[in-house]
Amino acid sequence: MTQPHAVTEQDMQVDESGGLYDDFDAQIVDIRFDFPRGEYQSAVLAGDKERESSPHIFLTLESPELSRNIDQNYSIGGKKGWEIGQDGASVTSKVNPENHQFHMSSFGGKLFTRMSEVIGKGDIKTGQQFLIQRGFFMTEAGMYIGLNFHWKREKLPQANSTKTSDVLMPVAFLGDTIVPDGKAPTGAAVDDDAIIMLVALATGVTDGVPKNDMGLKTAILKSDLKDNKKLITQVFNQGLLDTLVKEGRMARDSDGKFVNN
Repeated sequence: MTQPHAVTEQDMQVDESGGLYDDFDAQIVDIRFDFPRGEYQSAVLAGDKERESSPHIFLTLESPELSRNIDQNYSIGGKKGWEIGQDGASVTSKVNPENHQFHMSSFGGKLFTRMSEVIGKGDIKTGQQFLIQRGFFMTEAGMYIGLNFHWKREKLPQANSTKTSDVLMPVAFLGDTIVPDGKAPTGAAVDDDAIIMLVALATGVTDGVPKNDMGLKTAILKSDLKDNKKLITQVFNQGLLDTLVKEGRMARDSDGKFVNN
């Protein structure tokens, strides 16, 4: 008999959380754009095209205060006709592909605004400048992975409704554990084994998917390479990818994706 899932002992334990998770520290360790299944399927059956084309952002939160990682999802609005790409690592507007903004009335829009606010200690612009240095749009997974917050539930108004929802929101910034500030790391240069792994990931040898700059950076944050701080610093802040292309370790094709020379 083929086992359909990789079941662990933890999966055999009942959930002791006693309801909605609230008031805890947690790091965003993964993120995907996806449809909330029950709602999406209902919309398809009802012929509701607007809701049918509205993916959510799903954050995976890891906390020493919780027995397991949890997912929290936030709507990003449907007016821009978001289309999921990169296996859930990004969304693109079919209305205007150059528009990378969630609508302010969506819970995803409120989430991103709140992130900027708490990172900037009340100054949204300061928080936005911090996030700009991560090098991603809010529509890309790399924007979120590695950010640490204290989270609490709040009653927030639903879009175009008098109703409210209990939404888990960040209320304090606890640091960025992955993307560095650009300062040169101390010690020796990145070892060649890490470079070989980086090139393999970039060119698709690892997973069969050649990547452009942003796709590679997102993939790094989801791989074991995220623990190599020297590599991360040089990729994100010191132009390592351009250096590897100049050295002939890999090349960019006409679409900007990395390929083997």
